[in-house]
Amino acid sequence: MMLTEKLALGIGGYALAAGIGVMLDPVRFMAMLDGLRERAASAYMTGVAVYFIGAGILAAHWAWDTTLEIAVSTVGCAAVLEGMAFLVAPRLAVDAMHLVWRQESVRVWGAISALFGLWIVALAFGLFG
Repeated sequence: MMLTEKLALGIGGYALAAGIGVMLDPVRFMAMLDGLRERAASAYMTGVAVYFIGAGILAAHWAWDTTLEIAVSTVGCAAVLEGMAFLVAPRLAVDAMHLVWRQESVRVWGAISALFGLWIVALAFGLFG
């Protein structure tokens, strides 16, 4: 198994677990999101962690030739940008997340995350694409 597939399994496993968690308990997810607005240290540490996860992915993997490589590299880029947003303007980052992750649609976004996780894991195992 190559690096791309290993990273995809990690990303996919996370997306699947996080998506299922959001679907099972959307109130808990929204409370965590609200906590980032209320606790500056939590928002800062979230930014640091997400930034370095994305930077680590990109440092090890900058490939854009196959569907799986594009998916992995895109997740890395998105994580870097999200981390930077939390470091530069944490309240704005949380407000932007609230525009997408609304209480009435949070389960839908959880399902999208879980489906993305399944898709990228299937790609890693060579099942499609």
